[in-house]
Amino acid sequence: MAESHRTMLGLGLLIRMVVRTRSQTAIWPDLTTGRRLFAIVLWIPMLTGCGKNLASVHGTVTLDGKPIAGGADVRGMVTFYPIGGKGVPAVGIIDGNGRYEMSTVSEIGVAPGSYDVAVSATRIIIPEPGATPSGKPITPRRYTSSKESNLHAEVQPGRNTIDFELSSKPSG
Repeated sequence: MAESHRTMLGLGLLIRMVVRTRSQTAIWPDLTTGRRLFAIVLWIPMLTGCGKNLASVHGTVTLDGKPIAGGADVRGMVTFYPIGGKGVPAVGIIDGNGRYEMSTVSEIGVAPGSYDVAVSATRIIIPEPGATPSGKPITPRRYTSSKESNLHAEVQPGRNTIDFELSSKPSG
């Protein structure tokens, strides 16, 4: 009951921020009513507790048997796409040891279910001063698409460890 009361109070405060005139708004003085409405739409899932019952998902990503090490010069990401298109994709950032932990929107965890998976890692190439940074893919291109990667995850309620072993050799 307290959770419901807090949710209603939070929604009431957000609605009040939207209907204030521009000169009266102290919290978001430079935002138009449309932008305030957009911000509310983003806040509603957090206030209504839409992230309840999420399963914990973590694991390690390897390429040819070695962990893909994220870090200062490497950006790596694991993305879970719900099979059937129902639900929200989840994302995990690959750390310096090749490990990831999935999160959905602003909460750690993933709704139980079946997912197609994409994995991508890129080495950041630091340019000469004044030049534009670029990147060199570490993972083979096929893994960057959940439809082509042939990677899948079955997330069960509770704690899940799901490792992905990638290969630089062509599939087939």
